[in-house]
Amino acid sequence: MKLLLDSHAAYWWLGGIPLLSKRARQAIQEAGPNDVHFSPASVYELELKMSAGKMTRLPSPFLELARSQSFVELPIRSVHADLAARFPPLNKDPWDRVLAAQAISENMSIVTRDARISALGATVLW
Repeated sequence: MKLLLDSHAAYWWLGGIPLLSKRARQAIQEAGPNDVHFSPASVYELELKMSAGKMTRLPSPFLELARSQSFVELPIRSVHADLAARFPPLNKDPWDRVLAAQAISENMSIVTRDARISALGATVLW
């Protein structure tokens, strides 16, 4: 199963913060090589919040930690942006919309505790 980590799930995993559900943690641990993905949207969102002091900094830069875990970057493509823009206004958070569009377009499950993402039609694993 291919997984796309929502920003908070990636942050908790990479920061060793024990807030992931047992199911989510197990899915990440058991994922095969190249099966756990992150979005540039999460890099932007997390680095922006950490720089603004809204979140505690990770022990190393996000990209360095993600690569050390063999996580794979899922580039944002035009098809993702198009789908994200066409979602009904159930969730106005642009990052959630992009992540949901990426997960749907790439047939991935998104690891998130945010029920608003499943309302957009993405398969959620939590």
